[in-house]
Amino acid sequence: MTEFASSLLPLPTRITPCSIVNAITEVRFQTDQSPTVVPGLIYSAVRDRFPKQTELGQAQIPDAARAKMPELRYAPTVEMHGELLSLHVGPRGFFLGMGPGEYPGWTVYREMLTWVLEQLRPLKLIKVAERLGLRYSDFFSHPLQNCLQVDLLIGGRSEIDQPLQVTSHLKRQDHVCQVQITTPALLESAQGTKQGCLLDVDLGFTVDPQLFWEQVVPRFDQAHQVQKEMFFRELLKPAFLATLNPEY
Repeated sequence: MTEFASSLLPLPTRITPCSIVNAITEVRFQTDQSPTVVPGLIYSAVRDRFPKQTELGQAQIPDAARAKMPELRYAPTVEMHGELLSLHVGPRGFFLGMGPGEYPGWTVYREMLTWVLEQLRPLKLIKVAERLGLRYSDFFSHPLQNCLQVDLLIGGRSEIDQPLQVTSHLKRQDHVCQVQITTPALLESAQGTKQGCLLDVDLGFTVDPQLFWEQVVPRFDQAHQVQKEMFFRELLKPAFLATLNPEY
């Protein structure tokens, strides 16, 4: 089958079992508010759907120190717990993540993201959105070479059956994509520890600052479509996809 022909095939709406172990919709922003009050302001606006909160370890580090550390600058300091999703909030951003259950679907994420943004807009908390991100992590309890269209050649010889962690930075449309593959990877679940491979795809993008509130959700919709196309058409092996009971 040609690449053009495969690109015309419909994308599955569901696979069983679902391989998604986490999904994140993230908004990083600049604000005029003091870093110490941002989590509290957000909690006061969203507590109807996220009534319980837990302080995270990063909250013990002074913000002045965290602001100088790239790995902690946007890290959440508080986790707010909802029925299906959790809201992770820091002084310069927030993200929606999965709760303890299975992935509830993009419709649930989209609705909750829209609602959170509606609650925050009157606060005028977001001065400039620095980065928007959509990140999916998928786990497969199969050898990497059986499920993903990925290879690593060293000296002309494939090393794909060896332990490895590979990160690639790609561009799809106007999205900056970081694809990371880890094998072997371990997944802790209610059924015990599983071994397999982990696929992590993080799409970063921006919007026109003047049109943020009008464009933010449609841009997440676009990123979600790009994410699906990469997953089903570029990353999953067609023969492996056929074993996952795809629904169209």
